[in-house]
Amino acid sequence: MLPCAGLTEVTTTRLAAGLRFAMGCMRGRGGAPCLACMKCYRKEALRGRPIPPNAESERELAAPVIRMLPSLKWCERHRGLRHPVLEAVSQDVAWAEAWYAPSLAYVPERLRGHLLAALGRKGVRPLEDDRALRAWDARNPLVA
Repeated sequence: MLPCAGLTEVTTTRLAAGLRFAMGCMRGRGGAPCLACMKCYRKEALRGRPIPPNAESERELAAPVIRMLPSLKWCERHRGLRHPVLEAVSQDVAWAEAWYAPSLAYVPERLRGHLLAALGRKGVRPLEDDRALRAWDARNPLVA
């Protein structure tokens, strides 16, 4: 296990691929996700298995500010997730695949070397240009 400071859900999902208990859904049973909540909508898309929108995802995607919008937009660009709200978001989300190096300050000093080595072994690159991250806006473009 590693600290996840500075890693997005896109990267942590990739790192957790294949792990037995990396499900995410708290409503599922017997290790299977419920497939009826926003978390399943997002996590299944992150795994490359987009599911149709459900009542909860529709409610969240209609909000003035959309939680976890970077992950959802990344899935729209890379995993086939489709929704009118996501299609209306034009912001750059490439930063979601990288590690935000200034976050190292939040990792206990004794774990920093271990974290850096593990990220290198797993091919997680540091974010070179953080302008798109710093300018990120999670407001729903379809809500006035």
